[in-house]
Amino acid sequence: MPRLGITDHADVRPVVPPRRQPRREHPRFAEQVERLSRMPGSTVTPAQGKLAADRHRDFARKFSDAEG
Repeated sequence: MPRLGITDHADVRPVVPPRRQPRREHPRFAEQVERLSRMPGSTVTPAQGKLAADRHRDFARKFSDAEG
């Protein structure tokens, strides 16, 4: 009898190395934050959006530099 909560499909999702994902996701998030902060009615000002985006780009650079 199979145990509840355990699937046979655990290997379906690709495993992303820990440093590769932040390198890829932080720049994407930065672009989204900047774009959304420029939209009418945004609660985040364009200046705040740029500041947040710059921080996420710095995070991505740190992960890239750590790998060599």
